[in-house]
Amino acid sequence: MNEKSMSIRGINGAKNLEEARKRKVQKNKKVLLKALNYFRTEKIPLIYDELVELSGLSLSTLNRNPYKEIIAEYKDEEKVLLTPNLKQEFSAILRENKKLKQEKKELEEKYKRLQKEYRFTKEMLGL
Repeated sequence: MNEKSMSIRGINGAKNLEEARKRKVQKNKKVLLKALNYFRTEKIPLIYDELVELSGLSLSTLNRNPYKEIIAEYKDEEKVLLTPNLKQEFSAILRENKKLKQEKKELEEKYKRLQKEYRFTKEMLGL
C-alpha cells in the first residue's frame, strides 16, 4: 500500500473512533440523567454507591467530564430541593448563569475566529 492510502485510512479510522466516542458519551449521559432523576423523584440525597449501581457507570467514569459537571449541577439543584429555606428559583438562576457563561465563551471564540479570518482576507486582498 502506498503512503497516501494509509494516511486516508488513518484519517477515516480517527473519524470513526471520534464518532464512536461521542455516541458512547451521549449514551452515558442519558443513563446518568435517568439515574439522577431517580434520586430527584424519590427526594433522597445523592449517594455515589447507589448512583454507580443505578447507572452502571464506574466511579472513575463519573469523576470525569462531562459526567462530573452533570453531577455537580445536580448537587446544586439537590441543595435547593432538600433545604426548605431555599427556593427552586435560586437553582434555576444558577443553571441560567452557567448557560449564559457558556454562550458567552462560545461567542468570544467565534468572534476571535472571525477576527482572524478578517485579517487573513485583508492580507490576501492586499488591503
